Amino acid sequence: MGRKGAGSRRLSESLLNKEIWLCLALLCCILWETALLVAAMRPEGDEVWKGEWALAIGVIADTVRTEIQGAPTDMKGSAYDDSFLSERNYGGERKHYGTDLMDLADTPGRLPIYSMTKGVVTNLGWNELGGWRVGVTSPSGVYYYYAHLHSYAPGLEIGDTVQPGRLLGYMGDSGYGEEGTTGRFPTHLHLGIQVYPEAGDESWINPYPFLMERESK
Repeated sequence: MGRKGAGSRRLSESLLNKEIWLCLALLCCILWETALLVAAMRPEGDEVWKGEWALAIGVIADTVRTEIQGAPTDMKGSAYDDSFLSERNYGGERKHYGTDLMDLADTPGRLPIYSMTKGVVTNLGWNELGGWRVGVTSPSGVYYYYAHLHSYAPGLEIGDTVQPGRLLGYMGDSGYGEEGTTGRFPTHLHLGIQVYPEAGDESWINPYPFLMERESK
């Protein structure tokens, strides 16, 4: 009986070891397939993939969706499409990291620009590409970028706390040159959303789906 019991234990241990190795092999296959899937979804040679991947799996999207409580401008007076990652050439070949909301009347200073979220004004002033722009950082650390303004709301300053719907300024056509340059493109708002500001251009995500969701409410 002793030998038979020992033999049964060895057989059980052998089967258990085979099951463990089978599980490990299966796990490796799953990890490998996942790695291939991620690689396939990553835009080749595109530095923005980190932000896009985060958006795709919903890690960042839910936070942004919750934070956005208002429209950035008069949606009936403007039009927009999905131009994220389209080609731009001012200042060299580059990508478009945002959504452009075009003034249907093409009149600088006509349409108001509002903060979509609560947060703090962390950027204000001239930028060669963005012209007169405002940057608002939300409590979660997401950066909302409003560019090509015609003018700012009276009294707006860096450090101001804003709420959704707070007037930031008016839509314009500033940018693409030294301070004060205007008229180099139609009147519009460039809206950008950056989820990891410290990572630079790697972390802009597409505002278009959030605008569509907001407009449908």
